[in-house]
Amino acid sequence: IEPKKVEPGENVNITVEATNFAIFKEAQTMYLKVNGENVTSKDLVLDPGETMTIHFNLNRSKSGTYLVEVDGQSDTFKVTGLALSFTSVFIVGIIAILSITAIIYSFSQGILTADIITAKFESFEKMLRRLIEK
Repeated sequence: IEPKKVEPGENVNITVEATNFAIFKEAQTMYLKVNGENVTSKDLVLDPGETMTIHFNLNRSKSGTYLVEVDGQSDTFKVTGLALSFTSVFIVGIIAILSITAIIYSFSQGILTADIITAKFESFEKMLRRLIEK
């Protein structure tokens, strides 16, 4: 499996070698399973003693560790980072709209002024500088 660690949506290459140890030509189907579920397959025909390299390519959009199995061989790869789903984008959008509405309302009521925002920003900046210096 290459690479062993990817971001959501990035491709993972799975390479498997198949060898026919029999004395007759053999047809076989190689199944790629991810977390126990058949994902895809490849049909191959091998002459006696022939070795063939099979390549699978897949990607996953959710973070996590995935178990890959092909013909009794197994290994894992990891998807790191955040994958944005429609639900998470929708929730962030709602929060942004509510936040903007609250700021506009606060300005219109005189609760929030430019001086208050400037003071809060300067306080936040000082806190960040102290954290960075540590």
